[in-house]
Amino acid sequence: TPNDYISIGDILDNPNLTDEEKEIVEREIKKMVNEAKVASKMAGKLSDKMDRLISDLTVSKIDWKEAIHTFVSEATRDDYSFKRPNLRYISSNFYIPMLYSEKMKPILLGIDTSGSIDDKMLSIFGGHLQAIQEQRNVDINVVYIDSDINKVEYFEVGDDIKLSAVGGGGTDFRPLFDYYNDDTENDYSCIIYLTDMEGTFPEKEPDIPVLWVTDNEKIEAPFGTKVVF
Repeated sequence: TPNDYISIGDILDNPNLTDEEKEIVEREIKKMVNEAKVASKMAGKLSDKMDRLISDLTVSKIDWKEAIHTFVSEATRDDYSFKRPNLRYISSNFYIPMLYSEKMKPILLGIDTSGSIDDKMLSIFGGHLQAIQEQRNVDINVVYIDSDINKVEYFEVGDDIKLSAVGGGGTDFRPLFDYYNDDTENDYSCIIYLTDMEGTFPEKEPDIPVLWVTDNEKIEAPFGTKVVF
């Protein structure tokens, strides 16, 4: 009933909460909103107007690591399968699907090497990708690009991910998406691009989820999801 509802304002204005507790509540709310945004956008259910509204509310507060983790989890999430029944219930004549975790489709990672992404950023970003790789059991194919592809590195699960800038020219995002379209050996789960957003975007959106990780709060991509590093 309406009388049962408690508004966010009621929670944050509660005199029994300390400032630290209010900050935790606010951070958790923004985190949930961002997770819902990522899931809805990947499902094609988020309008541009709502996307901008949520971005205005959350972009300065959302932790980039949480946003990337949510994005990868959505793109590579486990699923239930009747091909692998839960053996625990077979004896009781119940045929229940089991949540299984096979090796996920690899991630295609683009690194902007035009000079805007420094070694410190690469080290921090690579460390977080290492944790995601181990948790999700997913390989990562890294493509270093400025105006053209300079280097490609494939990191399998168990490899140490060490990212390094190679190149230094202007920025063109199109070679990575051309690489994705031409790569017939890998069936990728998603594309992540670490960049300053100052470059030439492809005209056509790819058929898989795209995440732009950037320190540029002003420039928006024509497609995909953006998170501020």
